[in-house]
Amino acid sequence: MSDPSIAIAEAFKQFSQATVSALRAYEQGTRARLNQADDDLRALRRERDDAFRDLNANKDQTRVWVAEVDKWKSEVDRVLIMNTHQAELIAQLRQEAQQWKDQCLRLEETLRGEIKTWKDQFLRIDAEHTRLLNQLSSQATLAHTPKRVPLRTVDSSAVSSSTKLTHDGATTPSGGPQSSGGNRGPRKRRGGRRVL
Repeated sequence: MSDPSIAIAEAFKQFSQATVSALRAYEQGTRARLNQADDDLRALRRERDDAFRDLNANKDQTRVWVAEVDKWKSEVDRVLIMNTHQAELIAQLRQEAQQWKDQCLRLEETLRGEIKTWKDQFLRIDAEHTRLLNQLSSQATLAHTPKRVPLRTVDSSAVSSSTKLTHDGATTPSGGPQSSGGNRGPRKRRGGRRVL
């Protein structure tokens, strides 16, 4: 039989070798897992960094979008205010246009009345002018026409003064009175001639 100590030593040696092999295998596995964990950690870090970059980019894009929305909101508010002002201006212009239209209609009616008044006055003046011209023309015609006075209405004194008898035997005009004494009938003169 072999020595028990040798067997124990041999067994311890084999146990030690197995332990060392197991530790080495465990170490190699642990290192592999550590390397894999490191790789996973680096990948996670890269993903984290990418996520942060995407987040920052999204934040920047969000700020841009918010600024754009605020800009469009301000533009919409400005357009609404401008439309409100334009609507008020249009309403005011329509009201003023209606007022001007009413005023023009009143002025037109007033002018029509004044035109009719002036027309009537002109017609009256024209008629009066025509009447005066006719009257003046009649008076001018009468003024240039010789007047014929009937012998019966002539003053006896005027006729006797223009038709005095002369001593040489002249007589007064036919039908006229002889003297201012009026019509005394036939008178006899020298020579037996009768004068009317």
